[in-house]
Amino acid sequence: MIIYNGQAGMHHYLLARVENPAVGRQKRVLLSKAGNLGGTTFYRGGKNCFAPTARIRMLPPVPELMEHLSLESDVWLAAA
Repeated sequence: MIIYNGQAGMHHYLLARVENPAVGRQKRVLLSKAGNLGGTTFYRGGKNCFAPTARIRMLPPVPELMEHLSLESDVWLAAA
């Protein structure tokens, strides 16, 4: 999965593995990494459980981004 962080005028994309797709009663998604803010647990809709109002989302793999992402490197883009 891709973790997107759209805060501070930047677009930050981070690649993370799904560690557990159904944590707890609400079946939250547990990822291997956290974004800059919030935790590693996400609702199924993509919001971060620890910072639901922040601009951090879990996204499905997008082919255009997957060309540039790896588990060791992130992608930072400046907002225009």
